[in-house]
Amino acid sequence: MKEIKFDPNGPAISVHLEFTGLIAAVYAINLSEKNSNRIVFKAKGNNQNSEDDKWELPGTSKSNDQRILMVSAEFYGLDPVNFKKYKIVLSFYQGNQLLDKVTEEGEITGKTQSSLIFIKFVAAT
Repeated sequence: MKEIKFDPNGPAISVHLEFTGLIAAVYAINLSEKNSNRIVFKAKGNNQNSEDDKWELPGTSKSNDQRILMVSAEFYGLDPVNFKKYKIVLSFYQGNQLLDKVTEEGEITGKTQSSLIFIKFVAAT
């Protein structure tokens, strides 16, 4: 699980999703409370419209310490013969400052594929 360090006294944290490759994708974001399965934030979207795939996490930055973000995505290649690769990039920002990125990439199989990414937020000391 990737850990994202952030300033607990800084501005809000946001996550940006970017899908690269000729794919149709849907995704769900769940943010769970520290040491719990209780979900404190949910979001859903797809990569087939012009709306930004950008989400600001709720509460103060400090409240996100030790919370777990899970991003699940399902996708399929629209032209797997000519476009053989995909990439999913999660970019984490605090205000306008990029904290880190998490990238998953691979081959298009011609079938429905899925991705599951876990992130843990850790307050910088």
